[in-house]
Amino acid sequence: MSNFVSEEEKCIHLDAGNYTLTETLSPAGYASAVSILFTVTDSREIQTVTMYDYPIQVEISKTDITTGKELPGATLTITDSEGNIVETWTSTDEPHTFQLPVGTYTLTEVLAPEGYATAEAVEFTVTDTKEIQKVEMQDYPLGVTISKKDITNEEELPGATLTITDSEGKIV
Repeated sequence: MSNFVSEEEKCIHLDAGNYTLTETLSPAGYASAVSILFTVTDSREIQTVTMYDYPIQVEISKTDITTGKELPGATLTITDSEGNIVETWTSTDEPHTFQLPVGTYTLTEVLAPEGYATAEAVEFTVTDTKEIQKVEMQDYPLGVTISKKDITNEEELPGATLTITDSEGKIV
């Protein structure tokens, strides 16, 4: 049977034989490790068994819906299921990768890049896996269609010269 010798040494005494080391609760932000089968031999040397945990990685892509390319300049926030902000950043031309614990989260665009509409929030769930978990949020470019029509027949009226000005009267 096992006896815990010392908190510092983490050394236990086992009889010679075959055993399985299983992680029953992984640290926050880490995927559960695969169980390890090991054998204790009849030896005077202390035998070591090491279990490794992989960090749970999440990759957030902020893309232009028309091109599929990363869209820099968006201010993004991730909140947990209780509404606490856990990550805030500004998008770049590369996906944002970081570590998150298992749970349900919401990705929100606080500020869209110039020329783009603000995207709807995206809810996602982080699971217990060592694989990188990918989440994508897409932005639509802002666009306006200008049409000049004949009022009597609703047909396009060619030949007109039009000017668009902003709220300060500057021509855009």
